[in-house]
Amino acid sequence: MTAYFRIFSSNNTNRRHILRNITTQKHTIKYILILVMIAITVHVEAADNSVELPDGVEARLGKGRIFSMQYSDDGTRLALATSMGVWIYDTVTYKEVYLLKGHDRRPAQILAFSTDGKMLATAAMFGTVNFWDTDTGEHQHQIIIEEGIVKVVFGIDGSTFCILGGSGSVMLFDILNWEEKHNYENILDFRKEGIFSMAISPDSFNIVTGHQNGRVAIYDAFFEGVN
Repeated sequence: MTAYFRIFSSNNTNRRHILRNITTQKHTIKYILILVMIAITVHVEAADNSVELPDGVEARLGKGRIFSMQYSDDGTRLALATSMGVWIYDTVTYKEVYLLKGHDRRPAQILAFSTDGKMLATAAMFGTVNFWDTDTGEHQHQIIIEEGIVKVVFGIDGSTFCILGGSGSVMLFDILNWEEKHNYENILDFRKEGIFSMAISPDSFNIVTGHQNGRVAIYDAFFEGVN
């Protein structure tokens, strides 16, 4: 009986040693896999930023799918609207300064810097415009447009912000108090007129549209006419 007990105890001891070794091996394998993944990530990031760049290219920017890009007027900042958010880069070092996230339903696809470069507007096509302080990355204000957004631009006066809505309306806002100045409704019919491209003048007075048939039209927002 004693001999049997000793054999049983010995078997339990061996079993514990085996289980301990298996557990140790599992942890070792896990740590090795983690180190390999870190090494691969570092290698990929290094390759993305330095390997096989075309002649004259200084850096590869952006993370996520890129929708649009915009330089500030003084050229010191570059904004990239991506599927991850809006990245702000310092154009001297090409280092990331901020990642701006403020559009919950869909990412921002439209960008505009104020003329002094102190403010960035990020707009999602479904109708949300967010305003950011480019020095601090802080969120300043939000405007919601029910009809959607096609284009946004800051006026050269430094106080006017213009939105071209999805139904062809032109809305002017005072960014000093965030009040709406004017709303010129249904100036453009995008579907009927086959508009492929458009631009808003810096003073927000005129809208230029390029059409499928090669026609270029200049609309006066205040008089709702075509020049």
